Amino acid sequence: MQFVKTADLKPGMRLAKPIYNRMGVLLYERDTRLTIQGINSIENFGLIGIFILEPAEPLPPLSREDLEFEQFQTIYMFKLKDNMDKLVDNLVPSTLLSLVDDIQRHYGSLDHKLNFYADTPQFRGLCIQTLDQCRYPIRNDLQ
Repeated sequence: MQFVKTADLKPGMRLAKPIYNRMGVLLYERDTRLTIQGINSIENFGLIGIFILEPAEPLPPLSREDLEFEQFQTIYMFKLKDNMDKLVDNLVPSTLLSLVDDIQRHYGSLDHKLNFYADTPQFRGLCIQTLDQCRYPIRNDLQ
């Protein structure tokens, strides 16, 4: 499995992870083969990139909990981005505290590992944006 930037997607590539919209509605199931129309949808959806399976790679197992986390992660990344956009515009992010509480309640004290891939450009960019908005110094190697 590898992360592929949206600009580098090609028809026939297979999705390693499901793709959800900001409301958590499933748009594309795992192992879906990309079409030109699907790639255009992903571009219009604003994704930086997605996880793709290698041509001969089998579909890795994901538990129901892992799939629910993928959906949760998508919904909350959009909610967090909406809050960060408000901060950038010098507006009060009215749902930020409840968002943090919700994330903590759902995933703050798991006693087991979820299949989470934090080393993606979206996640890294969101972390950098968050640190910047909180006025934390950002190390050069993170940018």
